[in-house]
Amino acid sequence: MTLFGSFIRFPRFIIYTITFLLSLALLMPAAVVTGEGGEPSKTLWRFSLNNQTYINIEDVVSFDAGTNGGGGSPHNLALKSDGTVWAWGYNSQGELGNGGTSSTYNDTIHQVRGPGGSGYLTEITAVSAGNGFSLALDSNGVVWAWGGNYVGQLGLGNSGYDATGDNYITTPVQVTGLPAIKEISA
Repeated sequence: MTLFGSFIRFPRFIIYTITFLLSLALLMPAAVVTGEGGEPSKTLWRFSLNNQTYINIEDVVSFDAGTNGGGGSPHNLALKSDGTVWAWGYNSQGELGNGGTSSTYNDTIHQVRGPGGSGYLTEITAVSAGNGFSLALDSNGVVWAWGGNYVGQLGLGNSGYDATGDNYITTPVQVTGLPAIKEISA
């Protein structure tokens, strides 16, 4: 008897359970906006193979997850209905926008700081998490960028090191020289 033939003889419950567990492995750090009765509750949850964690953030209208390929770090951005941006995950290149860096995964949610670390980023309409960097679009069509800038991905007209000798920006900077932008994608 073939392996496939043996697998067919398992009860459907076991097959569904195995399929479900395999699909969870593909979700590693991920998050979704959940709801009851088909209505979105705008409450964020994080799922991984080992746990399911309530992320204490509500009124989420948009969410994006960065990648970990090519040296970047997996991180997450959430946009709240009040136009503020919140981030968590790895911060090795400043992609959380909190003014610092860290090489360990951070479950603590940070509100993304404003330009130069002053105040907080506000009036945001869209977020996009890239490979070790983040983008936000404000209500005036202005693009804000932070995180790794190794190959100029922040759109600042340069690549590599900034004035401090780092090749990452830890708080949002305005991408200049653009017309009013309608959509972003990292």
